[in-house]
Order: sequence, then structure tokens, then C-alpha cells
Amino acid sequence: MENSKANRRKKIRVFFKTTVLLEIGSAKIIVNGDSTDLSLNGIFIKTKEIFPIGTSCHLKINLLGRGNTFQLEMDGTTARIEPDGIGIMFKSIELDTYTHLKKIVMYNTTENPDTIY
Repeated sequence: MENSKANRRKKIRVFFKTTVLLEIGSAKIIVNGDSTDLSLNGIFIKTKEIFPIGTSCHLKINLLGRGNTFQLEMDGTTARIEPDGIGIMFKSIELDTYTHLKKIVMYNTTENPDTIY
């Protein structure tokens, strides 16, 4: 049995395209495009901007609704660096944000929604 990276991950990941605002220190970096591998633990953002692993950040994930834009805000740290982007692990999430995040994952998964926790 192969123990690949994908098999070791504990949370379900989904494709979710949105705009993400990363605030790192006093810098505000707007990352537009595909934010992939969204899970309850983190998000992968396609960007040319690279920061060292362990860099603290504040994220604002934009959700577009019917004429409204809603933001999910959370704190995180860079956990993975790839040639096409960075992986952010969520560190601090408000309960309402976690609830919205869980619904996004649940509605976009091809897995059994009952396995999302």
C-alpha cells in the first residue's frame, strides 16, 4: 500500500476558485486566481509571491454572492512552497468562519459529505 502525500492528509480538499488577500506583516499582497486544495486545515494559493515556511499571515478569502462580497478571515502560516504557489495552514479561525468553510468544502466535495468534520 502506497503512503503518498495525498493519502496522509486528514482533511478533504476541494477545488475552489476565489480571490484571496494575504496580509504579511505590513505588506498586503492581493492574490487573484485559483485557490486550490481548500480544506478545513488550509488552502493552496497559486501565486508568484513566495514567503519562507513558517511565515505568519492573515487571510481574507472572498466569497461572491448575489451582489455581495463576503470575506472569511483567519490567521495562518506558510506550510508549503511549490513553483506555482504557496500552501497556507490555518492557525486561528472564528466559529462562524469555520462553519462557512465547512459548508464550502461540503458543497464542493465529491466525497461523502458525512466524512467532513
